[in-house]
Amino acid sequence: MVAQSLVRRSYADPVGTYATNVMGTVHVLEAVRDAPTVPAVVIVTSDKCYENREDQRAYRETDRLGGFDPYSSSKASAELVTAALPQVFLHRYETGTNGRSGVGSRPGM
Repeated sequence: MVAQSLVRRSYADPVGTYATNVMGTVHVLEAVRDAPTVPAVVIVTSDKCYENREDQRAYRETDRLGGFDPYSSSKASAELVTAALPQVFLHRYETGTNGRSGVGSRPGM
């Protein structure tokens, strides 16, 4: 598990929050890339990765990523890292695709 999951803590330690939520995701994906026996990876962030609209509508996959606090913006950044998953972390350019798959998920309300 790679996450600093507390909004209040993200204000007290923004550098640690970004290091854990963004670079932690990068390190997990790099470990998967270096482990050819791992067939798939699932990255789960949070609905807090979306820009806060201050309304009651549930978030949609097409909503804008963002956030006004270190926690939310770090989760949005982890989403961008995850978007690179097929091209960077599951594909070996020197040997071609390796047949592995990955998916991202954003659970929430």
